[in-house]
Amino acid sequence: MAGAQVGRVALVELAVVVVTFIVVIFIVALFLISLIGAAVARLTAAGATVLAEHHGREGLDHVVLADPEGNEFCLLAPSP
Repeated sequence: MAGAQVGRVALVELAVVVVTFIVVIFIVALFLISLIGAAVARLTAAGATVLAEHHGREGLDHVVLADPEGNEFCLLAPSP
């Protein structure tokens, strides 16, 4: 019986670690999305035009923009 109890405790501890890891990854993804969103806002305020937004598994992955003269460039989200 004691061995089964130790096994249950180990499973609960593992579940806590996994849930904590998932929450941390989610927070990092939200932070990276907010970084790219803020950069896009600054660039569009300076005259750039958003041509396309590409979404990956964690949300906004990269954005294709054009400067006021029509030259295209990409803004990439940093890797976590």
